[in-house]
Amino acid sequence: MIKLRETKINELDIIYKIGIQEHSKPFLSTKTTTDYKQEFLDNKTTYLSIVIASDTILGYIILLKKENKNSIQLKRILISKKSLGIGQEALTTLEKYCIDTMNIKHIWLDVYEDNYKAIHIYEKFNYLLFKVNIQDNRKILYYDKSL
Repeated sequence: MIKLRETKINELDIIYKIGIQEHSKPFLSTKTTTDYKQEFLDNKTTYLSIVIASDTILGYIILLKKENKNSIQLKRILISKKSLGIGQEALTTLEKYCIDTMNIKHIWLDVYEDNYKAIHIYEKFNYLLFKVNIQDNRKILYYDKSL
């Protein structure tokens, strides 16, 4: 069983190492440790660590909240090891966290059209496609969900 907790600034090196894994490169822009730190310090951004009982970090989530809105953007969810079902459990836990801890009632995200595993999970969890865009010759799908 996993849980979410706020990431500590001294854990950004762990977050960085998870973010540069080979399996995530086709779907995520590469960030430097400086990028992570700047984003981490922005008060609109929330970093959550996905942890197990031993407090070992299995992945992370980055959320961006717009001022005066009851909505949040899921900017990134990344798990250290793929295909273990942790992502699905993290998404369920995130939705509960958004409602209970952040008082958020709406979540949205974007995903590249060739990130089939992520799209499958989002659709399985009733996220609805609301927009399609082309950026840098890649199709981006936008999904949202009322919580």
